[in-house]
Amino acid sequence: MSYRCDNGVAQANSGGCVIPAYTPTLTLSIRQAGASAALFKWAQTHMDAHWGLKGKGSPLTRASGGAGEGNMKIVCDSTFRRQGAVVVKGGSNDVDSCDEFPFASTVQSGSATLKKEKKT
Repeated sequence: MSYRCDNGVAQANSGGCVIPAYTPTLTLSIRQAGASAALFKWAQTHMDAHWGLKGKGSPLTRASGGAGEGNMKIVCDSTFRRQGAVVVKGGSNDVDSCDEFPFASTVQSGSATLKKEKKT
C-alpha cells in the first residue's frame, strides 16, 4: 500500500504520514461535542456538496500553510454576533461561537465563498 509523509500535517513543526487510498471518517457524538456535532450533521446532510458525508460527499482537504487562521478571520469578522446559548437534547448549554464548517483549515472553508461574494 502506498503512503505519503509530510511535514506540519497535524501540528506546527510536526510530521505525519497518510495513506491516500484511505479516507478517514470523523464521528462526532452530540452528547460529547454538543451543538457543533449537530451543526456538522445538518451541514453534511443539507448543503449541496455534502462535504465529508460518508458515501455521498467529497472528503474535506487540508489547506496549505497557515490558511486556517486567515480563513477564520474572514468568516469571523466584525459582522459575527453571538446569538446566545444552544441547548442540545436537554444537555448543558454550548456557547454560540463563530467556528465554521467546513473547517477553517480546509480548502473548502467558508472563506472561499465569502471571498467570491466580496469580488462581485
